[in-house]
Amino acid sequence: MVRILWGEWDFGAGSLGVGQHYTPLLMPYSNQVYNIYAREDGDTNMSLFGMLYGKRKPMIRLKFGTFQIAAVQTKTTVANYGTTDNTTGVIVGDTPVGYAYLTAEQPDTEVTLPSIQAKYRYDFDAGHLNFAGGYQTFDVLDGGESYDVTSYVLALGGRLNAGGFYFKGNLWGGQNVGNMADIVTTGSIVSSAERITGDLDGSGYTQTKLDVTGATTEKCKTMYLQSTIFLAPGVFLTPEIGFSDFDEPDQPEISYFGIKWQINF
Repeated sequence: MVRILWGEWDFGAGSLGVGQHYTPLLMPYSNQVYNIYAREDGDTNMSLFGMLYGKRKPMIRLKFGTFQIAAVQTKTTVANYGTTDNTTGVIVGDTPVGYAYLTAEQPDTEVTLPSIQAKYRYDFDAGHLNFAGGYQTFDVLDGGESYDVTSYVLALGGRLNAGGFYFKGNLWGGQNVGNMADIVTTGSIVSSAERITGDLDGSGYTQTKLDVTGATTEKCKTMYLQSTIFLAPGVFLTPEIGFSDFDEPDQPEISYFGIKWQINF
């Protein structure tokens, strides 16, 4: 699996990069080790629970100082739903007479323009601010009909230093943001209609609502405390304690404690 494959040309006033890299929709202010969503993995830094993370994608990026703008490969995931009858559980098609469920089947899509994403960082004596945004649209071809799925993201993040302490975090939201950044919705990383989410240095919160008849607002949050203990250059331990709550009747609260060890070569 290719993580980063990148080439960049510095032309004096700025630089032009081509390849696969982190998109401008990245504000890595969290350092959570435990992955609540997929417990066999780790070091996701709360990317599903508040941290803005647009992943590593193929793109063309222009950068001028602390401003960057990129044409990014469009993700075309659709929250596709079926419905069932409440009494029989039989699928009844597109008319929501029972309850909706998320399906894995994806319709055909057509992309005309890439995802456009940008970020600007403003530095000042006591810290910095990050402003980011993105927009994309694609067509869905389903059963002889066509409709568009439009996404946008707006984000604000930063760090403020106060003596020996600091505060950092981000707040972001948008429409159909699952096609531009990681998101948890009904237990899956998919597109959603509305979202507001954020993290503040050790806690994260998300709120989503799917664009389907009868959908309810879903909320989840997580908090953690950790400390990094350096044993030698490049060798350290990170004990961490935390919890996560999906605020759903069938999703219990998860509490955890553990220690990560890491060696950097």
